[in-house]
Order: sequence, then structure tokens, then C-alpha cells
Amino acid sequence: MANKERTDLTEIYQDYYPGQPLSSAWKIQVARIPEFVSPEEIVFAFVFGRDLNGVSWGSLVATDRRLLWFCKGLLGTSTHDMTYDQVTSLDVSTSLGDTIISIQTSAGLLGTKAVKNVSASAATKFVSQVRSHMAQLRIRRETSQSSQAQPHRSLSEQLESLAHRAREEF
Repeated sequence: MANKERTDLTEIYQDYYPGQPLSSAWKIQVARIPEFVSPEEIVFAFVFGRDLNGVSWGSLVATDRRLLWFCKGLLGTSTHDMTYDQVTSLDVSTSLGDTIISIQTSAGLLGTKAVKNVSASAATKFVSQVRSHMAQLRIRRETSQSSQAQPHRSLSEQLESLAHRAREEF
């Protein structure tokens, strides 16, 4: 996650789109983010783009818990979210002038999500921050698992074990 908790969505927008005024269409997108995020979640990044079909504009949002895509389509609002445990790869690519963020999940082809027409600098920054957050989560999980796997031994047990090893060596 970002170094500090980020709750000011306008500040995040300015960080991702420096010098670009917040248009009325994007103001609506930014205002809708809280509809899809629980009060306990912390939003630390978001970008705007089109779904892979190029039909709907929407927002790709990163919180401390998950990635979330939402857009207003022909049949209402469409959402797709995934926890970081489900994400198997997250990449930025360029094709025919479009910058695309591709997300693969453990669900295979059904879990593929791509967002195109994203600002190149915003896409690169988004993917970098999300990858960093995912790495931090992985380290915390591994540290937690290793500390649970090794039972805590008392000082007397540790000394007894050392004495036993010393006797075996001599």
C-alpha cells in the first residue's frame, strides 16, 4: 500500500493525472468510488479507462484489500472485483497506441480483466503501486505463517536444546 493512508480521492487523482483538471465526467467517476468501497477499505490508487470492448468508460480502483473495476454500461453499472490473492499477474502494455492494464486471476480466462485507453504514466504508476502492495501483503502472510509454524519455546527449553547439542558434539 502507499506509505500513508490515502482517503482524499481528489489528491489521488492529482497524483495520477498531474496538471490535468478534473473534468465533469471524471468528477462523477471519482464521486462514485465510495459507493463500491466499504468504509473500512483504504483507496490508494485509481485510474480511468475503457473496458476491453471499448464500450464503457470506468474506473479501476486499488484498495488495501482488493482491485475493483466499475463502469456504467448500456444495462446499468457493471462491477468486477478481485482480492489480491486471486491476482496472478498484473501488466501494462501498449497496442496500437492504447495503453492497457491487464489483470490475470486464478480463475483463468474467466478471471481476465483488461482496461484500455489509460494514460500511460498513470497506468505505469498504478501497476507499480499495486505490485508493491501485493509484495507487502505476501511478505506479511509468509512472516505470519512462519511464526505460526515454529512454536515458541521457553528459555529453559532453548538452553536445554543447546546443552544437548553441545554434549553430542563432544
